[in-house]
Amino acid sequence: MPSPDSGPPPVRKKSSFPEATKIVLDRLDDVTAENERLHRELSRDLENAGALSSCDTLAASIKFQKLATAISDRIQTFGDWLGKMPGRTEVGVAADATDDDPQKLFVLRFNRKGGSWNLIFGSYDPVTAEEPANWTSLNSAPLKTKIFALTLFPALVAAFEKEHTALADKMSKVLSEYDAFAAKLGITAKEGK
Repeated sequence: MPSPDSGPPPVRKKSSFPEATKIVLDRLDDVTAENERLHRELSRDLENAGALSSCDTLAASIKFQKLATAISDRIQTFGDWLGKMPGRTEVGVAADATDDDPQKLFVLRFNRKGGSWNLIFGSYDPVTAEEPANWTSLNSAPLKTKIFALTLFPALVAAFEKEHTALADKMSKVLSEYDAFAAKLGITAKEGK
């Protein structure tokens, strides 16, 4: 409590919005100036190291991003197309793995999980295993894996067609055998819709 001879208590000045804004803007100017200084240093270091100019680097990065997005889009479109194919069946193709581990096989599969169909991949050493232990969605694969998998799409479609033909032959045979068996029992077969 102030003493009577010390005078009135000091008035506490409230910060007004314009003053607070000025403080924030001053701080932002400081940060911006620091970022510009760091950018100049980085540019100088890149030039000294013989690296590309920042414009070339930015242009290359933008091109890279567009190409990577195009790879992902193609994978999504192909998976959607296969997923809408009538008479879908699980099928896969294997190829020698990438340069990272030439002993392994890379497997690309069109697989049903629950009610949805997905493109998945895995790799394994055929000496120690019969198939990959872990399967991963191709949509979430690293870029190098997506690029490699994209080259296997024609082989996957060929395997899909081959599997359709083989299963159609088996179904025809089984239906003929069943119909002969059912006729002996007096059961009439109902045709599919």
